[in-house]
Amino acid sequence: MPFLYVAAFLSLLIFAEEKKRPAGFDFSGLEKFQQVMSLLEKDAEPSPEMWEKLFASPGYAALTRSEFSPEFFKNMFRLAFMPSRSDDLAQYLSEIKEWRKAMLEHYLKVKKN
Repeated sequence: MPFLYVAAFLSLLIFAEEKKRPAGFDFSGLEKFQQVMSLLEKDAEPSPEMWEKLFASPGYAALTRSEFSPEFFKNMFRLAFMPSRSDDLAQYLSEIKEWRKAMLEHYLKVKKN
């Protein structure tokens, strides 16, 4: 019986949290990003389907249509998250333009947090 009370309480909290989210924001890509990041942190390559699902999410779809290619993000993610790319990361950080460096440093903070 206590389990049912806890389950009902948690359901209410989740429902209340959903109501707080601003309309128009879509966080569906977050789960796909976390799956990709998790594999890369293990030095494993995500499947083509995983990449496709990530880049089909609304946020990444908008970015890859207008500003960046999927290959750009794949390279950034591999550098930021794959332990085997740490030497490449150090060299890349010393050579790239400031805006790319800022983006890559953002992904490094994501990894740390």
